[in-house]
Amino acid sequence: MKRKKFLTVVVILGFLLWVNFTFAQDWNSKLLDAAEKGDIEGVKTALAKGADVNAKDCFGKTALKLVKDRGHKDIVNYLRSVGGKE
Repeated sequence: MKRKKFLTVVVILGFLLWVNFTFAQDWNSKLLDAAEKGDIEGVKTALAKGADVNAKDCFGKTALKLVKDRGHKDIVNYLRSVGGKE
């Protein structure tokens, strides 16, 4: 009986970790999309919802690098203030 309860807990924890990872990845994509568009509100929302400030796109660029390359100084300053790195 203890083994069955243990396995149930492991399965539930695994599912919760998968859900968390899936949603975090989605917010990371939204962060990078907002950064490319110069959308500071989108950047703030994605970070508030759990995006990783240093998530990288398929070319290895972080949101900070994307906005810096595009000259969005207000977003550059914001991302640096919340721990963003190039």
